[in-house]
Amino acid sequence: MQSIKTKLKVNNKQKTILAKHAGVARHAYNWGLATCIAEYKSTKKRLSAITLHV
Repeated sequence: MQSIKTKLKVNNKQKTILAKHAGVARHAYNWGLATCIAEYKSTKKRLSAITLHV
């Protein structure tokens, strides 16, 4: 297997947009995790990704 490293050359506006996207993704993951943990503690059942989207 071979891998290739690529360095992105982004300007300040692009850096800001990338940081915002990472922040939103982190927030969504943490929300989903907290929701799944709370549901599991109360019902001992795991939520599916489809259930979280609804």
